[in-house]
Amino acid sequence: MRYLLIIVFLFPFLVFSQTETSAEKIKRISDIRQAVISLVDDYKSNVKVSSRNEDDFYDLFSENEKIVNDVIPSKDFGKLINATDWIDIFKGNRIYSVDIDILEISEISEYDLDSGFVNVIIEKNVRSAMWNSSIKPNFGVNLGENKNQNINFNYSNKLIMKIGYRVNYRGVPVKIISIKPVNKLTNSYALVPKVKQPFLKKTTILKDRKLLSQQSIDLYGDNIPYFFEKEYDPKKMSIIGYASPKLSKDTTGFVRDLIYREKLPVSVFLLNLDVGTKLDFGGSLEPSTYEYQQKTNLSASIPVFSIPNPKLNFLSIGVKANINSSETNITNNQFQSSFNSVDNVGYDYTRINTVTNYNETLTYDQQSLFLSVNIDAKKSGIFKSKKNNDSEEENEKKNNKEKKKKVKFSPNFSGIINILLASNNTFNSNRSASAQYSAQYGPDLFNVLIEDNVAGEDFGSYELSKNEDIEIIHEIAQIIEVGAKADIDINNFSINLSFMTSINRAPWLTKQYDQISTNESEFNSIILNTESFSINRMELGIGVTFKL
Repeated sequence: MRYLLIIVFLFPFLVFSQTETSAEKIKRISDIRQAVISLVDDYKSNVKVSSRNEDDFYDLFSENEKIVNDVIPSKDFGKLINATDWIDIFKGNRIYSVDIDILEISEISEYDLDSGFVNVIIEKNVRSAMWNSSIKPNFGVNLGENKNQNINFNYSNKLIMKIGYRVNYRGVPVKIISIKPVNKLTNSYALVPKVKQPFLKKTTILKDRKLLSQQSIDLYGDNIPYFFEKEYDPKKMSIIGYASPKLSKDTTGFVRDLIYREKLPVSVFLLNLDVGTKLDFGGSLEPSTYEYQQKTNLSASIPVFSIPNPKLNFLSIGVKANINSSETNITNNQFQSSFNSVDNVGYDYTRINTVTNYNETLTYDQQSLFLSVNIDAKKSGIFKSKKNNDSEEENEKKNNKEKKKKVKFSPNFSGIINILLASNNTFNSNRSASAQYSAQYGPDLFNVLIEDNVAGEDFGSYELSKNEDIEIIHEIAQIIEVGAKADIDINNFSINLSFMTSINRAPWLTKQYDQISTNESEFNSIILNTESFSINRMELGIGVTFKL
């Protein structure tokens, strides 16, 4: 194939030589091509670098070489590196079996008569690659205590090699200038299946190969099972009794944890309507008006376990996750303050700061996790009639018979208490206002009032604007939600109606400033000028519980 490429390339030059090209030029082109092909062969022989061929690998490249890092587990995958970096990558390598085929050789690009470069497109097919995970932990699975698994992976890419040459009396020296991908490199992953119990951080290796072999997917690993996939397909990797697996956020790069979780009933509230949310400004400095608007309010709750005590079996403990975003527009007609000051000349005066047309938009995004306590009214006996002596067992038998005949409707009520466990808050303030800074002098200066700008002083009118993030950190149990829920069971799922109100056990923010603005470089939010600030939500929710 290589010689065919040479003949095909040289054919136009053979024809052209009859008129314009000398035999010496044809030979020079042939020598360049042959040198380029030979260099590609040398690259293939030395691309797996060890202490025995480091120098040979270096000699393949020119100065300031650029080599694309196509070794998938490497942290610099897809980036351009030099020969030294490539050698470092191969420390700890055990297997690197590679085929390289020349797909295309470009025409010669000449710098001058004796030098230039050639672009060569190659297909690099790495059939098998493996590193010692104890030396390169990111290249395999290392669980400590001598528990490790080396990952054997493969990949194929089309690369373009830029090869420079210089013709001299000794021959045609050639060097690789760069190796770059023709297209963007595709990443692949080694996925280690693990099991995580609900709401527990600890994970364990899922070693049941029969369970993992339910789908037509190859499973590797002698010590620790793993999948090697170019694309993560949760449907392809799903197994009976577990929810679709998800990639762990705690693992990134080449080796990633594939987390399987047992299926649980999940209540999802996609519609949470604001029915009376209020902002608490602490009663000291309140704006003229404010308008609260709910943007997004999604929540999901999962009951983890019920209290085993028969007297308390109406209590169930679970968790609730909530995503909430809102926007509040605050307006205020005027803020005014005054204090004694001294001008740049040394005269005493009373500084009067007047802020008008104050407008502030507060954008709030919150992701929170609650401990959820559910009080089942039916199990507690609140709605039990004295005349109804049927046991729960008898009622269940009746319901089972009715299931076969028609759709089962079964209403129930419960009380809910949610206690904040953790939250991630993003609070942004975007505000603007007009400011007037005035100076009222005393009798010594004829009680003059200066409202315009004076050289060397910051009196006068200014337009203020500021956009900033305000840090809000919620402590555990700082927010408690109290409410009630009505469930209408329909066979294997239920429709839920809920009413919830939040109680803030401590303010979100406390007073940090005494004034909105004292000069043009200072512009504080109104919520940082109040004694305290918090948002008291009140909402009506509509959701569905899937009994999986």
